[in-house]
Amino acid sequence: MTDPITTGWPSSELMQDDCKALSKWLASRPDARRRVREVIAQIDAAQPPAADRDWRGMDGATAWHLIDRHADGWGDVGAMMEAWRVANLAAPPG
Repeated sequence: MTDPITTGWPSSELMQDDCKALSKWLASRPDARRRVREVIAQIDAAQPPAADRDWRGMDGATAWHLIDRHADGWGDVGAMMEAWRVANLAAPPG
Protein backbone atom coordinates (compact mmCIF):
# COMPACT_ATOMS: atom_id res chain seq x y z
CA MET A 1 0.00 0.00 0.00
CA THR A 2 1.28 3.43 -0.83
CA ASP A 3 1.56 6.22 1.68
CA PRO A 4 -1.68 8.14 2.07
CA ILE A 5 -1.81 11.53 0.39
CA THR A 6 -1.73 14.33 2.91
CA THR A 7 -4.63 16.74 2.74
CA GLY A 8 -3.32 19.50 4.96
CA TRP A 9 -6.28 18.98 7.31
CA PRO A 10 -5.60 18.13 10.97
CA SER A 11 -6.40 14.48 11.69
CA SER A 12 -8.83 15.53 14.44
CA GLU A 13 -11.03 17.22 11.84
CA LEU A 14 -10.70 14.36 9.37
CA MET A 15 -12.13 12.04 12.03
CA GLN A 16 -15.26 14.19 12.42
CA ASP A 17 -18.23 13.84 10.10
CA ASP A 18 -19.74 17.18 11.13
CA CYS A 19 -16.96 19.54 10.00
CA LYS A 20 -18.65 21.94 7.54
CA ALA A 21 -15.36 23.27 6.20
CA LEU A 22 -14.12 19.74 5.47
CA SER A 23 -17.44 18.84 3.82
CA LYS A 24 -17.11 21.88 1.54
CA TRP A 25 -13.50 20.97 0.78
CA LEU A 26 -14.50 17.43 -0.18
CA ALA A 27 -17.44 18.71 -2.25
CA SER A 28 -15.07 20.91 -4.25
CA ARG A 29 -13.17 17.84 -5.46
CA PRO A 30 -15.19 15.75 -7.93
CA ASP A 31 -13.10 12.63 -7.42
CA ALA A 32 -13.07 12.77 -3.59
CA ARG A 33 -15.63 9.99 -3.06
CA ARG A 34 -13.87 7.68 -5.51
CA ARG A 35 -10.53 8.33 -3.83
CA VAL A 36 -11.99 7.71 -0.37
CA ARG A 37 -13.49 4.39 -1.56
CA GLU A 38 -10.13 3.36 -3.06
CA VAL A 39 -8.24 4.14 0.16
CA ILE A 40 -10.81 2.29 2.28
CA ALA A 41 -10.52 -0.72 -0.05
CA GLN A 42 -6.72 -0.63 0.33
CA ILE A 43 -7.00 -0.48 4.13
CA ASP A 44 -9.55 -3.31 4.21
CA ALA A 45 -7.39 -5.46 1.91
CA ALA A 46 -4.40 -5.01 4.21
CA GLN A 47 -6.33 -6.23 7.28
CA PRO A 48 -7.47 -9.78 7.94
CA PRO A 49 -11.24 -10.28 7.86
CA ALA A 50 -12.81 -9.59 11.25
CA ALA A 51 -13.92 -13.23 11.58
CA ASP A 52 -10.28 -14.36 11.32
CA ARG A 53 -8.99 -11.79 13.79
CA ASP A 54 -7.20 -12.67 17.00
CA TRP A 55 -9.67 -11.21 19.49
CA ARG A 56 -7.68 -12.12 22.63
CA GLY A 57 -6.95 -9.13 24.83
CA MET A 58 -8.88 -6.70 22.61
CA ASP A 59 -11.06 -4.24 24.51
CA GLY A 60 -14.77 -4.17 23.79
CA ALA A 61 -14.80 -0.73 22.16
CA THR A 62 -12.16 -1.73 19.60
CA ALA A 63 -13.90 -5.04 18.95
CA TRP A 64 -17.25 -3.31 18.38
CA HIS A 65 -15.66 -0.80 15.99
CA LEU A 66 -14.21 -3.63 13.90
CA ILE A 67 -17.40 -5.69 14.04
CA ASP A 68 -19.58 -2.73 13.10
CA ARG A 69 -17.36 -1.96 10.14
CA HIS A 70 -16.83 -5.47 8.78
CA ALA A 71 -19.93 -7.50 9.62
CA ASP A 72 -22.35 -8.40 6.84
CA GLY A 73 -25.67 -8.48 8.68
CA TRP A 74 -26.77 -9.30 12.21
CA GLY A 75 -25.82 -12.97 11.96
CA ASP A 76 -22.24 -11.93 11.24
CA VAL A 77 -22.35 -9.41 14.11
CA GLY A 78 -23.48 -12.13 16.51
CA ALA A 79 -20.82 -14.59 15.37
CA MET A 80 -18.03 -12.02 15.70
CA MET A 81 -19.23 -10.81 19.10
CA GLU A 82 -19.34 -14.40 20.32
CA ALA A 83 -15.81 -15.02 18.97
CA TRP A 84 -14.61 -11.94 20.87
CA ARG A 85 -16.42 -13.00 24.07
CA VAL A 86 -15.03 -16.54 23.98
CA ALA A 87 -11.50 -15.31 23.22
CA ASN A 88 -11.63 -12.99 26.24
CA LEU A 89 -13.19 -15.28 28.83
CA ALA A 90 -11.22 -15.22 32.04
CA ALA A 91 -9.42 -18.48 32.74
CA PRO A 92 -11.36 -20.45 35.35
CA PRO A 93 -9.77 -20.44 38.80
CA GLY A 94 -7.29 -23.29 39.06
